[in-house]
Amino acid sequence: MRLTAACTPGGAVEGPSQTTGVRHYQRTESRNGEFAVTWYDQFPGGCVTSQLHLVNDPNGELAGQAPHVLGFRTRAALREALSQRSDGRLQLDPEEAR
Repeated sequence: MRLTAACTPGGAVEGPSQTTGVRHYQRTESRNGEFAVTWYDQFPGGCVTSQLHLVNDPNGELAGQAPHVLGFRTRAALREALSQRSDGRLQLDPEEAR
């Protein structure tokens, strides 16, 4: 998994996204009994690229479950969770500092 400011999902197919504001793409490859899938999740200001390479799942059954492992949270939700967990001692950097 990799978080970057941008990505190019060349050759990937856009599909439904589980999160509002996130565009989801997927590229699937299968050859010689091996299965590989790459997901690109683009959102304003960033992209998460996830890759899965399986040698014991030629039909991609495990890969079908993998997208449910990763989730997204808004900056506001992260700010609130950090404040609660640290009893207000820690704060996210201001958005303009990014």
